[in-house]
Amino acid sequence: MGFNRTLTLKLIKMKIILHTLVYIFLINACKTTGDSDKVDVSTKGFKIEGVTTGVKDGETIYLRNMKTFELMDTALINNNHFVFSGDLEIQPLKVELHMSDITQSKIFWIENTQVQFDASTLPFANAVIKGSPTNDSVTLLQQKMRNEGGGRLPHELKFIKENPGSVYSPYALSNNAILWEKELTQTLYDSLSTENKNSHYGKKVLSYLSLNQNIEIGSEFVDFTMPSVEGIEKSLSKELGKVTLLEFWASWCGPCRSENPNLVKIYKKYKDQGFNIVAVSLDHKKENWKQAISDDNLPWTHISDLNGDDNEAKIIYGVSGIPANFLIDENGKIIAEQLIGEQLEEAIISALKN
Repeated sequence: MGFNRTLTLKLIKMKIILHTLVYIFLINACKTTGDSDKVDVSTKGFKIEGVTTGVKDGETIYLRNMKTFELMDTALINNNHFVFSGDLEIQPLKVELHMSDITQSKIFWIENTQVQFDASTLPFANAVIKGSPTNDSVTLLQQKMRNEGGGRLPHELKFIKENPGSVYSPYALSNNAILWEKELTQTLYDSLSTENKNSHYGKKVLSYLSLNQNIEIGSEFVDFTMPSVEGIEKSLSKELGKVTLLEFWASWCGPCRSENPNLVKIYKKYKDQGFNIVAVSLDHKKENWKQAISDDNLPWTHISDLNGDDNEAKIIYGVSGIPANFLIDENGKIIAEQLIGEQLEEAIISALKN
């Protein structure tokens, strides 16, 4: 009897242990599945879950791409909650959330992660953003700039050096490459993680390193070919006059549009003496480009690859902001740059005489 009782107790203990192990296995299996789902969500796309305060049900909220200024999506607010979701082909991305009242807006960064937007106890513009590593990095950089001074560039330079694996680093490098020029840009690019080198912004940096020609006064012009507004491929070399102004502009650029009447006046005054303008637009949308040409009555050669800030000619010539221009003489030499108003006209007169 004692032997049977001992055996029975051992069997009971073994069953308890077995059941416990099965139970633990099932719990862990559930946990693993849950963790896996969370990871999958982040790799499949982004999700912005937002909370507001004092907003009527049915109000529309807008999500805008701050790179192209195009509307990405809209959502309706229900019980002071809203949700956006999608998949970013290019990340990180600077976006703006705003209400119909445009003063109610917030600009921040997102990636393909789950982001929390909390304006439940704060004004919309001061909403707390959680879940975006890039936004955290940018917020920290902005705080350091305010506290330590010294401008944006030194802080971003230090950030890239210290965080070569951050998704923000290739963006910052691509944004500043023209300002930092080739040698420093190459060093910083070499320090990036392999993943960041292969990212959209990493490829932009590589494009700059391969295309940029360090154009300066005294350099030979560098040829390129792009479609005209009519869709005809045109090369800069085929459009050169005795004196040519290579002008970089865009329909959305206020200072560019303000300078256009002066360019029209100068063009009409000197075109019969051999002066020409070749204008490269940094627009994305052809209709906006065409409309601006028509509205401003610009009669010269217009070309663009419609790649905006990634325009190939812009990269070749190292243009960091618009309006920008280069004056080319009949021998193909860059004789002046960044000219407007009377300075431009004086340089043209001098070049035509020579």
